[in-house]
Amino acid sequence: MNETDSSPARCTMHTKSEMDNFNPEVLMFPITSLPYILNSRPDLQQCFMLDFEVRPGWIVYNPNVVTVLSCNEMFRPVYKLNRIWNPNKQVFKIKCNDDLDDLKDMLAKPIVFCTTRRQECEAMINGFDTDFVLLLDPRDPQIATQIQNIVDRIDERLNSGGKFCLKITFSDLLDRLTLDEFKDLVYWLNSELSITNHCRPNQLLQLNLWTFWCAMLPVFLMASLPYRFVRKIYCHDQEIRFRVRFKLEFCPETVLVLHFYSFDRPIPGRYYTNGKLFVERDCCPTELSYLVCREAQDDLSCIEKSKSNSVE
Repeated sequence: MNETDSSPARCTMHTKSEMDNFNPEVLMFPITSLPYILNSRPDLQQCFMLDFEVRPGWIVYNPNVVTVLSCNEMFRPVYKLNRIWNPNKQVFKIKCNDDLDDLKDMLAKPIVFCTTRRQECEAMINGFDTDFVLLLDPRDPQIATQIQNIVDRIDERLNSGGKFCLKITFSDLLDRLTLDEFKDLVYWLNSELSITNHCRPNQLLQLNLWTFWCAMLPVFLMASLPYRFVRKIYCHDQEIRFRVRFKLEFCPETVLVLHFYSFDRPIPGRYYTNGKLFVERDCCPTELSYLVCREAQDDLSCIEKSKSNSVE
């Protein structure tokens, strides 16, 4: 008769904060600090050519050596982009294995996201935008593993012959960076992209705001409910949250650029298209502490809170 081990099993439990420490580190910085970052990253210097003035198109990049996944018009490609990527919609259209091979090639290069932090006033009639860059290194084994998992899911869906739409998002991680007193006023925009062989879901018809639908009950019954039913049968929708830790860096000698607007909410990052709606203002980089929480407690709230409710 075999003896069983009567000693209690050892189980190591980790808090959410401790688990986050296992996630790969991703560099995050204000867009105006890009020259400063490139000075310390010679491997990226061949990817970009920068203008001296911060204006739409001042960041010229070579899509053959770097993948910029952003609709922000501060970025301008020097060559034509791959046909599978639509930057305006932030959508990859993958319909066959050749498209998937192109996607693999793009995700094997340094990956740049540009997300916009939008802060509104309490009356929601004006506010300002600030652009931040996220820099992912696919050579990092943990990031490479997450990318490979995404590729495997796409390959599986293509082989099944069904419609699919994968949404890749950083939104939950970015929300953690918002100071507690600004939680109701700050939104992180352009923080996701979609990979599909069909189309993205209709955000309005899939809006889960039931007070709105109670007021619009006929529209819900005749449009939203049938759309949800057909979409669920016809297309596989899945959200994938990238698991990383942001390491915030900035150049202490470089100004921050805030893009203010009034009444009309511009499309974030569209500085050519909606240029007349923005008023730019330079500010001291020390004000970054009012925009982004650099430290977090286990409950994801900030250790050091801002003493001001707005950027003067």
